[in-house]
Amino acid sequence: VTTVEMVTVQEEVCKIENIDQCKDVPMEKCMKMIVPKCETVPMEVCTPETNEVCEMVTMFEKSIVPEEVCTTEDVEKCKNVPKETCKKEPKNVCEMKDKEVCSPVEKDVCADVTSEECKIIQVEVCGNVPKEECNDVEREECKTELEMECRNIPEQVCESVPKEV
Repeated sequence: VTTVEMVTVQEEVCKIENIDQCKDVPMEKCMKMIVPKCETVPMEVCTPETNEVCEMVTMFEKSIVPEEVCTTEDVEKCKNVPKETCKKEPKNVCEMKDKEVCSPVEKDVCADVTSEECKIIQVEVCGNVPKEECNDVEREECKTELEMECRNIPEQVCESVPKEV
């Protein structure tokens, strides 16, 4: 004899799902930028300056020098006798003399200085930016479900059987 009975059965039910698994990954990204680039450069700066320059030159110089000039004159003495008289008279004389001559001379006075020189240049600037990266991942999910099920359960039936004596 069997009886049918409702029994609660635990059954593990699993299913596989495909899910996107994403994470932020740093990624280097570069871009071109225009920036000023300055540097200190040496340069020579000159300014005009006037100085007096003197030099020795030889030149003719005219001067009046007294010179003795003699003449013969008749002088009365007991008898006329010529007599020589001398006197000094001015006379133009030219002679070579050294003389210092000065004149203004303009010349450039230069000095080394540094100055800042800037240019506009293009540079590449790089940095990390987040980038989302995703992978398709299989995931198995299991859960226990309770289910009602009908089962045949054998039943033991006892009966009395007469015994022979």
